[in-house]
Amino acid sequence: MVEMSEKSFMLYMNVLLLKQPADSTFKMAICKFIIVQVCFLAECCLLCGCSDKEEYLIRVNNSSVLTVADFKEAFNALEAALPHNEKQSPVVLRHTLKRFLKQAAEELILLERAKELEIFVNDSEVSTVVEQIKDDYPEGTFEQIFLENAVSYNLWRKNLKIRLIKEKLIKKELEDNIIITEEEIADHYEKYFKKNAQQKSLKNRPEQLNKKIETILRKKKAEDAFVSWIKKLRQRYTVEINEEQLKALINLKHFSF
Repeated sequence: MVEMSEKSFMLYMNVLLLKQPADSTFKMAICKFIIVQVCFLAECCLLCGCSDKEEYLIRVNNSSVLTVADFKEAFNALEAALPHNEKQSPVVLRHTLKRFLKQAAEELILLERAKELEIFVNDSEVSTVVEQIKDDYPEGTFEQIFLENAVSYNLWRKNLKIRLIKEKLIKKELEDNIIITEEEIADHYEKYFKKNAQQKSLKNRPEQLNKKIETILRKKKAEDAFVSWIKKLRQRYTVEINEEQLKALINLKHFSF
C-alpha cells in the first residue's frame, strides 16, 4: 500500500502506463466509455469499506473504497462497449485506465466530504428525479435505453443518487457562497439576452429572467472554483493506492503493451 498526493498519483500512473499524448481515438473512446464509467463509479463510491476478503484498489481515509472486483467488472463492461479496433489499441486502453482511476479517486474524495458534512439523498428524492427524466422520453423508450446499452437500471439509479449527493455538496460548498452582483447580471444580459436597450435595468426585465441569469452565473463561478476546491480536498484526505493490485491489473493480458 502507498499513500499518494494527486501529483504523485499521476506521476506513478504515467510511469506505469508509459505516458503518451492523447489522440482522437482516445477522445472518441472516452465518450463511449462515459456511461459505463459513471455507473461503475456510483457502485464503488457507495461502499463504506471492504471486507478482509475484498482487495481494495483505491481507498480514501480508510473508508470510501474502490475494490479490485468492482474495477474488473467495470472495465470488462467498458471493453465490451468499445469497437473492436479500439479494444486492440494500447493508447486507448492506457489512457482510459489512467483517466478511469483518477476520476475514481476524485469521486471517492467527494463522497467522503459529503459524509463528513452529513449530506445525504433519500430514495424519494431519487424517485422524483427519475420521473422527471422519464418525462423527457417517449413512453417506453426510457427503459429501452438500458437494454440497448447493456446497463443495469439499478446501477444507473445508484449513480443518479451519487450525482444528486455531489450536486448538494457542490451547492453547499461552492454555489451558496458565491455572490452575484446586479452589474454581473446586467453584463451577462447585454452579452447573451439583450433584445432592446430599455431592458438593461433590472427593474425593466422579468424577475424570472434575472433569476435565470443569476443561476447561470452562479454555476459558472462554481465550475471555475471547482479545480482549486477539489485540490484542497485532495490535500485533506488520505488517498491510498494498492500498488501490488494495480501492478497486477496492469500485467493482465489487456494491459500488457
